[in-house]
Amino acid sequence: MTARKIIIILLLCFLLFENSHSKLLRRLSTQEPGVAPTCANGGALPYCSRFANCIDIKDKFYCFCKEGYVGDGRYCSDEDECTTGKANCPSTGSGGYCVDYDVHTPNPTEKAYEGYKCGCDQTKGVRDGPNSNNHGPTSCVDFNECLNDEDNNCVENSDCVNFYGSYTCMCKDDFSGDGFVSCVEIEERTLPEPKIFPNPC
Repeated sequence: MTARKIIIILLLCFLLFENSHSKLLRRLSTQEPGVAPTCANGGALPYCSRFANCIDIKDKFYCFCKEGYVGDGRYCSDEDECTTGKANCPSTGSGGYCVDYDVHTPNPTEKAYEGYKCGCDQTKGVRDGPNSNNHGPTSCVDFNECLNDEDNNCVENSDCVNFYGSYTCMCKDDFSGDGFVSCVEIEERTLPEPKIFPNPC
């Protein structure tokens, strides 16, 4: 990068800083001269993010990001509770999942979950557990596919064996196959009677 390009970039950065600084000064210029900005008189509000709460403590003000947001108070962004580990959702190992939502989303369906949604993936052979909160189930339970023939693909002459999250099919005794496609009866083979030869001696 040439020196000329560096100078141009620095000049642009300076102009952008001056522009944002001037806007902030204009917003604060409505404050009564000689009065320190506070949350109560509105003078401190330009310093806080719209997703932050402004609090006066003695002669100073502080900005704190609202619940569901992270940052320094001046800049606040939506917190992804699913990746930070704050979400009280079933573990992925048990078939659970977590979907992050913006706390202040305008979508009423997403808003009802207050930041994130929990669930149990039925394609993994599990269902919602008995306990739940505003975000959804807090645990997943196994769905026993072997209780009803409609819930498994085991063929005739096979047994359904359930385990967490899935099941398998095994052919019954005296039948051969994979349990899912077919179980064929094993034919009994009879051995021929031994021939008895006279003793030549």
